[in-house]
Amino acid sequence: MRVLNLLTAAIFLAVSTFSVAQDAEKSTLQELRKRAAGGDVEAMFELADDLDEGSSGEVNDPEALKWFEKAAAKGHVDAASRAGYMYDVGEGTKENNALAAKYYLQAAKGGEDVSQHNLGLLYEDGEGVKQDLERARYWYEKSAEQNYDSAIYSLALMYDNGTGVAVDKAKAIALYTRAADLDHPSSNYNLAISYDEGDGTPEDDDKAIEYYTRAARLGHADAMYNLGNTYVYGDGVKVQNARGYYWFKLAEHAGSEGADEQRLAAQKKISAADKARMDVEADSFIERYLGN
Repeated sequence: MRVLNLLTAAIFLAVSTFSVAQDAEKSTLQELRKRAAGGDVEAMFELADDLDEGSSGEVNDPEALKWFEKAAAKGHVDAASRAGYMYDVGEGTKENNALAAKYYLQAAKGGEDVSQHNLGLLYEDGEGVKQDLERARYWYEKSAEQNYDSAIYSLALMYDNGTGVAVDKAKAIALYTRAADLDHPSSNYNLAISYDEGDGTPEDDDKAIEYYTRAARLGHADAMYNLGNTYVYGDGVKVQNARGYYWFKLAEHAGSEGADEQRLAAQKKISAADKARMDVEADSFIERYLGN
């Protein structure tokens, strides 16, 4: 009977605690709504952020967008950036690239690095604005000045592919390296490709493997697949079918097309003991780097 009473008390306490937490969350939203309605710009932003993220237990993207726009109208840079993103991806509203560009421009002029990059993307693709590769590069450069890795990568692609500029492989490599050092997955992968194929830089198998591995640890599925090929076919290294199996298994987990077939092919060439050892290593990699 005593155990039952203790269990009942514990359940009551848990329910009471949850109820108190819910009441506190509702109180927070009510207070924010009151302050926002009274013209408090920071409250408008906090309310919008809360409703967008569900921090207080309520998710309401259309209302979040309304308050982001109200705060942006009063000059709040981060609110303009968030409103731009919501219109860009159609979150809480229909996708509208023109409005996305409007809000990104406001935030970009206010120095917000992500909006500067996203505005550059719209100019490069001609979405919501007239295509203008010079303006795209301008905003990429502004964002890159603040060390935003995706902007540095976008600039590297322009010089790598000659998009709006003359092809400059050396500059592309330098930019990829800069972004790679900031742990940008695709920059590490593109560097690996460059060293693997000798594109814009001397061919270097060791560096190719280094950057493929760095990209793989950042979740890049194609880097995992290419590492599998590297070890199965002995591209710059001794053939290691077990290691190839390992990378193909990881590539399959990450969703790389065709990795399942390559894994099975590699599996036929290794012992049961090697397979078991590689499975353990792969599971450890997934837990450490991929988080699932």
